[in-house]
Amino acid sequence: MTINWLPWSADAFARAAREDKPVLLSLSAAWCRACHEMDRTTYADGEVASLIQDHFVPVRVDTDRRPDINERYNLGGWPTTAFLTPEGDLITGGTFVPADRMCGVLSRVASAFASGFGGTRPIAVESSASALGFGETRVMDLDVEAVIESIFSTFDEAHGGFGIEPKFPHTAPLHLAMALYRETEAGRWRHMVERTLDAMADGGLWDATAGGFYRYSSTRDWQLPHTEKLLDTNADLLGAYAEAALVFDRPVDRERCAAMAAFITGVLRATRTASVSSIAPARTPTSVCCG
Repeated sequence: MTINWLPWSADAFARAAREDKPVLLSLSAAWCRACHEMDRTTYADGEVASLIQDHFVPVRVDTDRRPDINERYNLGGWPTTAFLTPEGDLITGGTFVPADRMCGVLSRVASAFASGFGGTRPIAVESSASALGFGETRVMDLDVEAVIESIFSTFDEAHGGFGIEPKFPHTAPLHLAMALYRETEAGRWRHMVERTLDAMADGGLWDATAGGFYRYSSTRDWQLPHTEKLLDTNADLLGAYAEAALVFDRPVDRERCAAMAAFITGVLRATRTASVSSIAPARTPTSVCCG
């Protein structure tokens, strides 16, 4: 049995409402090796396909063609495996799910939906993710200062950026740090931003030969980048470097912005009437200088 994937459409969600089934949303990309692997293994499994066809409305979205849907539902990478109500609300989800776990996940989601997750029935957000096998999600009252400290506790002093390997160029903490700097002028925030921007541009994430930032690095020091270059990654980073140029007035950041804009407008464009939003170069740079 094969899975009859539907495109993202009102008809797909109308069908889910009519049949009282949850939507299985698969966010995928042509350049994503893990996506192809999940198609080859998990979704090719007969039992998995049967469960999906019987109990879900399967919807497949290309993240490059619908970045708006990716932004809303991406759960940390590609592929994203998300379960939605017929109204489009997130029930739970994760990323890559191997075949030996997928049947259990599907059964638990279908059972949970039938017993109270869907339609007008209340969604128990606090327990859904852990109960369905995707890890724990908690709802709590937020202490703003504690949240800020939690976000920046992941700052990598040695190599810039946030978190460990694989290292993604997260821009949200940079924008927050710049907002805090404008409010307080505390050197801590400026240091985090400049350390990160310099490390990404002068490390291995920027392609000194062809231009453009790679999607992420397999190492903390940015020296082993994954070879895809995405439009949304480069656009997000251009926004961060542009804001830094305004806030800190460093000439190097303005030069980097010019190089990034040239790559986006000159390379990530197929014709005058159509554009592409990702490329996958064959080489990985050994040295980088963005500017």
